[in-house]
Amino acid sequence: MTAVVGFAGKGGVGKTSLGALFLKSLIAGGKKAILVIDSDPNESLPVVLGIEKFVRMSDIVKGYEGKTMHPEKFAEDIRDVCEDLCERVRALMGEGRVPIALGGDHSIAMGSVAGTAKYYQERGQQIGLLWVDAHGDMNTPETTTSGNVHGMPLAALLGQEPSELSAIGTSPSVQAKHAVLVGVRNLDDREKDQIRASGVHVFTMKDVDREGIARIAERAIALAGDGTGGIHVSFDLDACDPTFAPGVGT
Repeated sequence: MTAVVGFAGKGGVGKTSLGALFLKSLIAGGKKAILVIDSDPNESLPVVLGIEKFVRMSDIVKGYEGKTMHPEKFAEDIRDVCEDLCERVRALMGEGRVPIALGGDHSIAMGSVAGTAKYYQERGQQIGLLWVDAHGDMNTPETTTSGNVHGMPLAALLGQEPSELSAIGTSPSVQAKHAVLVGVRNLDDREKDQIRASGVHVFTMKDVDREGIARIAERAIALAGDGTGGIHVSFDLDACDPTFAPGVGT
């Protein structure tokens, strides 16, 4: 049974939005869904989509007010939401479902991946991770040039800094030897050093162009699945050709 956990962007969700249509198609195929949004939709939306459970983002984050926030990049707020998502994913897997988390930037993977990892670690197993992204997302507070948390999630999942984000779930959520980056084409200079030193596997867009995506996918799955209980796939839309997805880059 699949459970869809949707985190909509600030634009909200409408009956004809891509996210809504995707959820509707899953539900039509017999899947169950949980939609989590950060704005008030048409009240009939859950009924129209046949969504099993409907949760407003404001209900998740209420109570966070008054907490000390990162002055610019909201690291603590992101941590709180990801911790919540981690437990939701872990609980859904305990019910025998396969969670699909939608929305937000790639920092949300600190919650979804951590939840999957925690579920398997409680059963004495590790997970493999396929990280499909144009970027490495392995900056730390020491290497970042922007301070954006969405440039740090993989580093956090591997147990690196920032410590408040790497502590989500059970740190480390993923061992470097089980992590595979696919589609990388844009890395910060100091981030390159981080990646080389970490021991993760990397397939760049040049590799994809040279060998073809089918061959790269086979190799990536073999690496991520070697000695693991399962594989978590985390996909950032900026890995797509900008011609087809022009609005997802930074």
